[in-house]
Amino acid sequence: MAFLKLFIIVLVAMAIAIAFLATRILLKKRGQFPETHVGHNSNMKTKGITCVKTMDKMEQRSQNSYLQFKYRNKYKNLRLIRE
Repeated sequence: MAFLKLFIIVLVAMAIAIAFLATRILLKKRGQFPETHVGHNSNMKTKGITCVKTMDKMEQRSQNSYLQFKYRNKYKNLRLIRE
C-alpha cells in the first residue's frame, strides 16, 4: 500500500512538472519548444560558435583543397602512357 501511495505522489509531481514546462507552449498561439541546436541559436552565431558537424565539414574542405593543390603541383608533368 505504501508503494502505491508513493507511486501516485510521484506521478502527480511529474504531471505538475510537465504542465509547468508546457505552459508556454500550450498558452502561446504558435507555441514551440525553444531552439537549442547550436547552429540555429542566434546568440551562438554572434559569438562565432558553430555546430561540430559544420566545423568538421569546413575543416575537411580546407584540407581537401590543400591536398589537391599539393598533389596537383607535384604531379603536374605526369602523363599517362597508353600501350
